[in-house]
Amino acid sequence: MAFAHFIVVGDSIAYGAWDTEGGWVQRLRKFAEKKIKRYSDEINIVYNCGISGHTTAHWLEHFDAECAARGMDAEDSKVVIIISLGSNDASYLRNKKSNWVPKDEFAGNLKKLFCIAKRHASYILFVGLSPVDESKTNPVNWDKNFCCRNKDMAEYNKRAKSVCKQEKIPFINIYEQLKAGNKFISYDGVHLNSNGHKIIFEIVRDFLVKNKII
Repeated sequence: MAFAHFIVVGDSIAYGAWDTEGGWVQRLRKFAEKKIKRYSDEINIVYNCGISGHTTAHWLEHFDAECAARGMDAEDSKVVIIISLGSNDASYLRNKKSNWVPKDEFAGNLKKLFCIAKRHASYILFVGLSPVDESKTNPVNWDKNFCCRNKDMAEYNKRAKSVCKQEKIPFINIYEQLKAGNKFISYDGVHLNSNGHKIIFEIVRDFLVKNKII
């Protein structure tokens, strides 16, 4: 029996907040399960490990354990880890006058996460940051201390792309595709709506299919 375990780690966007269809990861799960032929020995399992409010620093605390719990040690298994982080790291804290996780620390955290992932996965993929609607996020309406600004999202996205290049990790850049007129962003200005999640799913799906990962 051949196993393919997809472990998606991230924040509330990976979790699928504000999408009635469950987010892009849930769409990926449905697609992966439909790819399985009836009565075959193949199994595709997609784990959504998105946690609202998580930064790269948070994930470093338990990333190894999460991967170990959901991966497979059997020789015929394939573990694919998809990392989708950075939006919370890039958030600007007004009381500290700095980003939640400074850029250099963010880059260092990504390298550490990739190092851990390489111990568990046969394939690693990074999904970049998405834009925000600054008219609603500077500051956000649920915490006046937090600001989400596109200049920060773009810079952290660029930094993540650079780290991925250094570590030879495929980088899926969704920022530009989701930037058009805020039409993919939900009413809160930070999270994506169903159309936004659909776009990410299609981009990730097409990449996985093209590279014969799924």
